[in-house]
Amino acid sequence: MVYNLYELTCEEVKIIDPAFALTEKEYLSGDLSTKSILNEGGSR
Repeated sequence: MVYNLYELTCEEVKIIDPAFALTEKEYLSGDLSTKSILNEGGSR
């Protein structure tokens, strides 16, 4: 995930990308197979 390369916090990511669908726990775990992404059609 690109946001991790810049060491952004979940709060910072949500400021620059209001449509960011992961919870803080999902973001920190780096698990991209969560239902949050699948609910958006898996287009990310």
